[in-house]
Amino acid sequence: MAAAQAKDDKSMQAARLEHAREKEKEKEKEKEEEKESARAKQIEVAQAVRLELARETEARELAREKERERERERARARERESERERARTREKNAEVCARLTEVQLELSTAVKQVHILLQRTATHCNALQRTATHCNTLQHTTTHCNTLQHAATRCNTLQHATTHCNTLEVQVG
Repeated sequence: MAAAQAKDDKSMQAARLEHAREKEKEKEKEKEEEKESARAKQIEVAQAVRLELARETEARELAREKERERERERARARERESERERARTREKNAEVCARLTEVQLELSTAVKQVHILLQRTATHCNALQRTATHCNTLQHTTTHCNTLQHAATRCNTLQHATTHCNTLEVQVG
């Protein structure tokens, strides 16, 4: 019996040892499951963080794209305004060119009129010069004529004196 008891004790001890091993395996298994659960949780958290980062990145990229689109729209608006300004400048230039053409035509007409007036003035001036020359000739002729008249008057006076002298001589003689 003591042998049986020892056998039972051994068997009990073996069972307890087996039970302790099983408990230890269960604990290890629980630890492994906890580790696995913790890893799964970490992976889940990492995926959630990655997803949130991806969303934030996508939101930032979307915001950047919207800003780039707004900038492109502003650039298009500036280009449209520049084109309108160029069109206004072309229109003003066309008006200025048309006015310059009108002024050029008016000046050309005025130059022709001045040219005609100058030709007439030159003709008139030439006529006046001929008239002045003729007048000078007449003045010279008049002076000469006056000199001759003066000589004729003197001559007449002398003739009259001679006649008077002769008359006196005849009366005295």
